[in-house]
Amino acid sequence: MFRGVEMTDHRTYALRRVRDAFRENRTVEDPKVVEELLNKARDSLALIQRQLQMHIYEHLLRSHLSAGMSSAPLMTADASLSHTLFP
Repeated sequence: MFRGVEMTDHRTYALRRVRDAFRENRTVEDPKVVEELLNKARDSLALIQRQLQMHIYEHLLRSHLSAGMSSAPLMTADASLSHTLFP
């Protein structure tokens, strides 16, 4: 599968999950429940961001290895691309 299409599929899935959750809970008015739902949403967002970063890192690693550039430095695992992906 082409990487751009795969990334779009992940993004579409994540957006669909968020929209569905907001629609499902739109009538919730209890502040404690709302706070719990927001915390759950933050956790889900963090998970999606980590998965995306790992996906990008794995793609870079595969590209790096297939190009036969084993002596060139790789991107470090802690390098964050989230500022470009999630403004």
